[in-house]
Amino acid sequence: MPTRTVATWKELVLGVLILGTLVGFLVLIVHHLRELSHRVECQHRLQRIGLAMLAHHENRGVFPGEGGYGNESESLVIRGVGDEGQPMRLGLGVPYATPETQSGSWLYQILPYLNNDRLAQTRGSRGGGSDLVIQKVLCPSRGRPELLDTPATDPLLAGVSYESNPPGLMRWGRTDYAGNGRLLAKRGAAMVCICNTEPGLANAILIGEKALDVRAYATGGWLLDGPALVGGPTCVRNGTSITRDACAALTLDSPVRSGWGAAHYRGAHFLFAAGQVRLIQHDLSETTLKRLLGPSEGVGDLN
Repeated sequence: MPTRTVATWKELVLGVLILGTLVGFLVLIVHHLRELSHRVECQHRLQRIGLAMLAHHENRGVFPGEGGYGNESESLVIRGVGDEGQPMRLGLGVPYATPETQSGSWLYQILPYLNNDRLAQTRGSRGGGSDLVIQKVLCPSRGRPELLDTPATDPLLAGVSYESNPPGLMRWGRTDYAGNGRLLAKRGAAMVCICNTEPGLANAILIGEKALDVRAYATGGWLLDGPALVGGPTCVRNGTSITRDACAALTLDSPVRSGWGAAHYRGAHFLFAAGQVRLIQHDLSETTLKRLLGPSEGVGDLN
């Protein structure tokens, strides 16, 4: 009788171990399936953006630029980052402006091709920015809010503060995708097009997932996570590294401010000028990424 009791307990312990192992595998499988679903959806969202970028190119003859500051009476201001105390000014979208003079972001400029005509005809200051949210331009793996209130001071970067002119434009929709600052021209510069003299341009990165510190997912700061429709340096990236989201020691020189990255464990998605979307792994060499990003800064001589 005692021997049978011992055997029963051994069988019970073994059964619990097996069940625990199976549950662990099940949890792991569910996690991987969820991540795979998020990656597929993220890829679809970039493909949708790619179609809109190509539609803009077909209709306007050029890709949209990054926009930028154009009117001091209507702009967003970041203090604590400029040279000699000068603030960084971000531009608000202007309906019907030409690509060369548009102050809104590249995303603002493709709104008509994303079935967002209402937003495309709205100046950035209308409604205090509160209604300027565009659907499906956030990666589902990050699971962060589309609309964020902006704090007066950045909670992660010391000495950085935010204000708007006119006052009150502190609530904006966000995006997890940034333009290639080496390719998308600044406001006032010659725009870039795919033309016969630059056949290699079709193989250059146009848009990609931007690097982000996990603590910045919902802080509302503009320097790390610029508003989706606002033009200027916060809507593009110029870095040559791809990282996975994490917490890091942040400074104004941190790679997360200029680099590429995602919450995906395998890499980040990139949209190329010809329209294809590819997942590029985190450990890609800087030399190779530079080649994929295409020309150096200053793109006025490409077309």
